[in-house]
Amino acid sequence: PKPIAAFETSNVCLGSPVGLTNLSSISGGGALSYVWNFNDGTQSTQTQPSKTFLVAKTHFIDLSVTSDKGCVD
Repeated sequence: PKPIAAFETSNVCLGSPVGLTNLSSISGGGALSYVWNFNDGTQSTQTQPSKTFLVAKTHFIDLSVTSDKGCVD
């Protein structure tokens, strides 16, 4: 099955870590791997990373999730 990439953010204040709650799932279970793209030249492969932005602007965070069978969302 195809995984579903989803997350929520909290504590969105300049200079403070943004809390990222990973809500990704896959029906039937299975291992998932993650690539978080913070669109500032940095990425993370942690399940639930945090990120501190130092510039006041709208930041876009992308999450790509891959199942242990190679399916991607």
